[in-house]
Amino acid sequence: SDLWVAHELDAGAQEAGHPEHNKHEKDDADDRRWLSVLRAQHAARHGRRNEIGHRNRDAPNLPRPEADAKRIAITGGSQGGMLSFAAAALDKRIALSAPDIPFVVDSMKSFKMTAWPGMIIWDWLGRAPAHNTWELAGKTFSYIDPKNLAGWIACPVFMGVGLQDNAAPAPAAFAAYNQVRSPKEYRVYPEAGHHTPPEHVVAKMIWIRKQFAMKE
Repeated sequence: SDLWVAHELDAGAQEAGHPEHNKHEKDDADDRRWLSVLRAQHAARHGRRNEIGHRNRDAPNLPRPEADAKRIAITGGSQGGMLSFAAAALDKRIALSAPDIPFVVDSMKSFKMTAWPGMIIWDWLGRAPAHNTWELAGKTFSYIDPKNLAGWIACPVFMGVGLQDNAAPAPAAFAAYNQVRSPKEYRVYPEAGHHTPPEHVVAKMIWIRKQFAMKE
């Protein structure tokens, strides 16, 4: 996660320092940042990988008869929670999204509220104070912040957060959740930090099975 945040900041700084990087090039760069997530859900429908993100380019798409292409759900915790929001916003073929303790949501407020990952941006600001600015960081993250993408989500959402989470604060998670217009539910765990308790996994799986009309 540290490397991901640093990459986003440096990418934004590099593009700001090169006027020839126009808006279309910026859009292309943002598209590439989410491409691996969309490839993962594509693999769930159409093909196998040795590892997600490592398909042999020359390998044909192999059918997955065990997968129901109309019932693809995405879930994950921390950065996986953030990507669960983003993937559902960017690919309407995803049927359910269940983000847990989503990381770097309402990003600039999250950086102010946390020691980590906040320290990453403060370190970045200190490396080149004349060029690396809070405003530049905010502009860079605005393109990828799930808070700004969540309004595009059309599928049902089930979110879990911990009130003692010092890395991905619950108020930041709700900044994205509140933008979702589709059916949604959440679970708040007052004693949980940057994790969700075992009962949340059970509740989430019950919700997924109910949404997909699967037997208990």
